[in-house]
Amino acid sequence: VGRTKDTKTLFQDEKALNDQYSKKFFEANWTLVGTGDVIANVQQGEATQFGPDFKELANKIGSVTLKKDEGNAETSVLSWVIDHQTIENFIAEGKVDPKTGLNTNDIVVYVKFEGKEKSQKDIWVNFTIPAGTFHFATGKIDDNKIASYWYDLNSPAAGKKEIRANVVVPGTQTDDCAFVFDMLNTFVGNTVVPANIDENFPKFKEQAVTSFEFTTPAVAKGNATFNANEKGEWTVKGNSGKDYTLALSEDKLSIVCGQDVIVKLTGDMNNVLEYQDNEVAKDILNYVGHDELGELKTFTAYIKVAVEACYDLFLLDNSEYFNVRFLRPVNLLPGNEYVMEDAVDGGSKINVMDLVKLTDWRDYKFEQHPDYIDYYEVEAITPDLEAVRTDIDLAEDKRVVTDKPETLKKLSEVTSNLLLGVDPEDATITWNEKAKKFEGQFITYANNSGNVQNFHLYIPLTITYKWGTKTQPIYSVITVKKTVENAKKF
Repeated sequence: VGRTKDTKTLFQDEKALNDQYSKKFFEANWTLVGTGDVIANVQQGEATQFGPDFKELANKIGSVTLKKDEGNAETSVLSWVIDHQTIENFIAEGKVDPKTGLNTNDIVVYVKFEGKEKSQKDIWVNFTIPAGTFHFATGKIDDNKIASYWYDLNSPAAGKKEIRANVVVPGTQTDDCAFVFDMLNTFVGNTVVPANIDENFPKFKEQAVTSFEFTTPAVAKGNATFNANEKGEWTVKGNSGKDYTLALSEDKLSIVCGQDVIVKLTGDMNNVLEYQDNEVAKDILNYVGHDELGELKTFTAYIKVAVEACYDLFLLDNSEYFNVRFLRPVNLLPGNEYVMEDAVDGGSKINVMDLVKLTDWRDYKFEQHPDYIDYYEVEAITPDLEAVRTDIDLAEDKRVVTDKPETLKKLSEVTSNLLLGVDPEDATITWNEKAKKFEGQFITYANNSGNVQNFHLYIPLTITYKWGTKTQPIYSVITVKKTVENAKKF
């Protein structure tokens, strides 16, 4: 890792040894201290002699090892390796320009050979890299992103931090509503090569190997406004209201919740995202619609581009980190207000499909694409008649449509004389071409008591489809008009 600077052979370094000493004599009487951790002069070379002016640095500036010369096994050399962490320290200390990769200060260090006998003085060997001569590879990944696919963080605005993943578009590819997304489709040429690698690293592009892996959310990475905890965990919500604690698999190729895999990476470069078909994953996916892009809203996977090369590459501006948002495939929405009269002969029947609207992740309306019922495998729109709420008990001026029906009483808490049921118990959703609408299960309504004024019923409904089971609960409102006053007809 990093770059290596070899000294002259020890026996040609007149600062360290006199010519009279032989290799054999030196090796018998002096030893490189410790594991070769670098020792540096606090005065940055101002001292005129070796001795107490030198002390160990808090941050090691690489490491030094004594090894055989590759070209001459009889010759020993000191090899100084400056690693990735050392370069990060230089950047933080302002000693290296992260844009150009060049050192702005001299880099001066010393290592010590300690005499084996007290009479033999320690020998210090100096390493100096002048300013502007040390260079590491820098680059960015942003430049080869196809702009139209990319968005800003947590935003619908154009940017370089997020892309959107969706199920297979109807009528294309596998046509099975699979949730498989190839991230390479969002990069120019369907490949990821860091740009701006300068002429100092000519072999980088031909030798670099890039791949994708999951990472954790972190402010420092620029991929989130919060940090995963010390265990690398973070919490998301499901549509059911449950909280789920997520983490990375050991190989960083899956995001997991306990034993359940939420999403995994496959493909030659780990470039394909496969969202998993299990109840936990589906609950998380259905939490909110595709237009809710705030932090921890639409489910987000945090991605890192890993680059392996002969050089230790520094990617600029956190460009190796980006996010993938997983768009909820289908949206269950309340339909227009449904109006019916109270106490008609034989009771009333309400088609549940008249109470809802269905759209997909593109906001395409199902009534304009009837085949979407089959494509998205919509099995049922299910009413929960035990949880119907009403304002029938309120004063007339309070009986107005509300967007907070959960604040009202349940119908069963107010009266048992208004009867609700379903017909049939099980019903598939079909398209009525003549009426140009969907038909499904019917809700039956009957009033076995006295005349009533106008009031409202709020019907809880859920959807079951390929990517969700009785999910996305909503309330649809039915306005019940006052009882027909038959006496006035005589």
